[in-house]
Amino acid sequence: VFCGGCVWDAPLRQCSPVTCAVFDPAVFQSSGGINAGVNMHNASMSRFDSLGGMVFPAAMTVDCAHGYRSQLTTRLNVTAEATCAGNMSLTATCGAGCGVVADSRCAILRCDTVDNASTTVAGAIHGDSATVSCKPGYRAAASPPATPATPTTCGMDATFEAVCDDCGADTGGLGCMPIACDLAPIAAQPRVALLPGVASVLLGENVTIVCAAGFRPFSDNVSMPGSYAALCGTACVLELPTQEAVCRPIRSIEKLVVPDNAHIQNRSNPTAARYIYFGDVVSLSCDPGFATANSSCETLWEAYVTEDGVLVRGEETCVAFTCPPYTYDPNTAAVAPNTSVPYLGTVAVSCLPNHRVSSLFEASLRQPAAYTARCDSPRACDYSSSPTCKPLECVCPPVDAATLTVAVGVKYGEDSLASCRPGYRVGPGPHTCDANTPKAFTATCVNDGCAFSLNAKVCEAVKCDLAPTRAQAAVATVTPSSDFVLFGASADVTCIPGFRPLSQEQSAPSVLRTTCNASCMLAAATPVCRPMLSEERYAAPAHAAITTLNGDGPDASNVEGDDASACDGAVTLLADIRLVACRPRAAGSDACCCRVEIKHESAWGTVCGDSSDDSFHAGNAAVACRQAGRTAGPGVQNFGGGNGLPIWLDNLACTGDETTLGDCVHSDWGVHTCEHSEDAGVCCGDLPPPAAPSTSAPA
Repeated sequence: VFCGGCVWDAPLRQCSPVTCAVFDPAVFQSSGGINAGVNMHNASMSRFDSLGGMVFPAAMTVDCAHGYRSQLTTRLNVTAEATCAGNMSLTATCGAGCGVVADSRCAILRCDTVDNASTTVAGAIHGDSATVSCKPGYRAAASPPATPATPTTCGMDATFEAVCDDCGADTGGLGCMPIACDLAPIAAQPRVALLPGVASVLLGENVTIVCAAGFRPFSDNVSMPGSYAALCGTACVLELPTQEAVCRPIRSIEKLVVPDNAHIQNRSNPTAARYIYFGDVVSLSCDPGFATANSSCETLWEAYVTEDGVLVRGEETCVAFTCPPYTYDPNTAAVAPNTSVPYLGTVAVSCLPNHRVSSLFEASLRQPAAYTARCDSPRACDYSSSPTCKPLECVCPPVDAATLTVAVGVKYGEDSLASCRPGYRVGPGPHTCDANTPKAFTATCVNDGCAFSLNAKVCEAVKCDLAPTRAQAAVATVTPSSDFVLFGASADVTCIPGFRPLSQEQSAPSVLRTTCNASCMLAAATPVCRPMLSEERYAAPAHAAITTLNGDGPDASNVEGDDASACDGAVTLLADIRLVACRPRAAGSDACCCRVEIKHESAWGTVCGDSSDDSFHAGNAAVACRQAGRTAGPGVQNFGGGNGLPIWLDNLACTGDETTLGDCVHSDWGVHTCEHSEDAGVCCGDLPPPAAPSTSAPA
């Protein structure tokens, strides 16, 4: 420059501010190690506004890398240790020397010590690793603990690995934690209780163990305190006299003394005096014949200890007992003596009538009627069990007497049905066969002999009135001269001349002895006396027919006409059935039909064809033909012609398989609602065909 015109003149030149070069973070690197993975220069330009052209004296902010802090320095090559208290950034300016300058550098950090560790990571620079050893009484554990209930125990490791990282050691979540005693084994023992909320206790600290009521720590003495202060020792266990059976049951203050006439049931040496422990129960029993004095008729009791050590029921006494008057058997007639009975005394017991001594529900006549009860039951004031009086087991057998039957035998005290036999009714009699006259009554099984009582009832014979027979026109006399005869008794009927009893044969006797049957009828059919037939059969002349037969005989079987003689071979006379009055089934028919008559109680009678049906049905006809020794054929409902005979059967319902008509279902013998016009007939299959009509002249 030069002076010209009183001014300094420098053509084309002037003094301008210098411009600094591009920022180089290396300028701010402190001496010392550089951790791998950290920016090489331990600083960054993240807050530098321009990469170049910074004009003097402009400034910028420089951020230190992780693990580094801003540290003041006086010269470029001299640094001090950084601390976590240092700034994480520094200010740099564009200096006169055309370079970026600052009075601080980013210095690497050094770690502090780990709490409660005997070895330290202090002085280790960022990124270095070290083994940490915990002080005595501490172990490597989660810091803080995972749960308060998880104690740090002696079995855990005492060392762990740590890495110096920025402002502290990276311990992986571990730390040196104080060891504690695990209280679970003690708390799990019976009758042990800890202070509420205490799960563990640290080394050197105390915990209070509390025993349940009736228990004491390490003692059975009730006077000892119920709690115990235990120290957590270096072995991680509570310092106790013993680790087992911490809380023990107290014993009774006084000994149990077994009284006279008694013994202990659930102990050996059952009479020795002894202490009893809380929770224990001793069962005692009076000897036979004795009971406790404080409770009526008690033989068993229990002694036990309260939580205060008091012995309950430890001073009972046993005294001799008596049994009350004997009232245990409701079936007794007498008890002697009927007063209290001393132990081993007896009473004599007599049974009620119709009772015997038995251990079963019922008794028999072979068993005694009295027994002895003894006052010696294991239960105090009671009699030993013994058989008692029970009702007789006897069964009254069925009765089969002349006038009645009892079909079903029953036990003593039960009823059965007594039925009068046919021909008898419930007395007094004599009776008719009126439907309202009872045939049965109730009989009761009574008495030691197991016999039926008829309850003052009798069965008496029915009677047959003789007046209807005397009133018949052809009857001359009926003897005896009384108005009736009883069932089973006989009467003699004498016919007037020209008549015979129940016969038309001249050779028949003129006197008939007939019996009174169960239906209140004489066994003889009505009418008893019948006109005799001619010795020879009357034959109608040629070209003539008989249209009327005078008289009231039972049939026209002795008269030829209408070709009736053609069926003579069809007549069947057997002991219990006969086929009579046979005639062709129809004009020109080859079959013969006959009236069916059966014998009952020595008298012949007819069978009702039952007008409610269209015919004497096939089942009935089949049985009738079989009984007569013939093959089956159709029946005839209204064959008729049995006038004067009793109608024995009505409402007949044969299946066809029966042997006789009497085996079929029917209304009962002699019970009917029919007329003789409904007398049944049959046309059995093997009856002979009609013969040729007779043409002979009458004799």
